[in-house]
Amino acid sequence: MWGSCTLAQYGSSDGWRGDAACLGTDLVLWSEPGAPSAEAARLCRDCPVRRECVTEDLPARWPAGVRAGLAEDVREPLHAAYVPWRAAIDRRHTALLRQAARTNDRAARGLIRDLAAALVAEADALTGYLVAFVVHADDATYETARLVYLTELAGRLAAEAAAATEATTPAIERTRPALFAAAHQVADLAAPSTPPVPSSLAGAA
Repeated sequence: MWGSCTLAQYGSSDGWRGDAACLGTDLVLWSEPGAPSAEAARLCRDCPVRRECVTEDLPARWPAGVRAGLAEDVREPLHAAYVPWRAAIDRRHTALLRQAARTNDRAARGLIRDLAAALVAEADALTGYLVAFVVHADDATYETARLVYLTELAGRLAAEAAAATEATTPAIERTRPALFAAAHQVADLAAPSTPPVPSSLAGAA
């Protein structure tokens, strides 16, 4: 399977895939290496679920070909930065849950579990924010994604204060800047004629 459009050929168009502009199109448009064809680029540019397509591609890259209007070599930097960052998030989430399980105090246990959930919620929101930027989402969509991220960031900080425990780790802090840098790079490669990256992208971090 090379892209969301091919899922229909395998009998599945559940969830967001059912709204994909590429659903049912010729597989060749999406499986050829190199830059997207004019038709593939046009379909992806106007696709209502382009962000979902990119998001699904992040943790486990699809084979060579076009995904969300982005060629494999364009998507690669974001994938390469996302995987270690998300792995660091997942490790810390697991460690917090183990810490909670070892805590005898019921209230403290609940606060640590809340912190673990807040860490994941922030990570999911940051992913959505960066994806909205990478695909050059419209202003309203981008601003909504930014505000959701800032809200979840504030929630994680509040949860840290309540639990008297830090959620972040050196591994998370070390991999996060690379994720932002990759988002800048992919956004430029996806649409090099667009204006410079909004300063709020770096500022929100």
